[in-house]
Amino acid sequence: MEKIVEEKLYNETLSSPEFFAWRVVNGELVNEHYEDQTAEEQAEEQQLKIAESIRIKKEYLAQTDYVITKISEAVAEGDTELQTQLLAEYSEILIKRKEARSEINKFESELAAQTNLSD
Repeated sequence: MEKIVEEKLYNETLSSPEFFAWRVVNGELVNEHYEDQTAEEQAEEQQLKIAESIRIKKEYLAQTDYVITKISEAVAEGDTELQTQLLAEYSEILIKRKEARSEINKFESELAAQTNLSD
């Protein structure tokens, strides 16, 4: 149930114990009354957020795979000087990649635990 929000309604709903959602639709500020989510809806929303976090972290890993390739080639060629240079040059990315893998593992464990609870 959407309606264009008038200032009076806006002010009245700010002090209301009911739940309202404010958003812009077609350039107009609208007010929607909503009910609390069920536990099932909350769990589903949480799973979607976790899955999106995993996707973002995996995308970052894919975008920075070139760093690993460069370092691996230096190792394979036995070029320790280049390897040292690349490790220093990409140290920040390597740290972020390690953090991303750790977070992916944590998120995947959370997702598996939530999935097991709902079964």
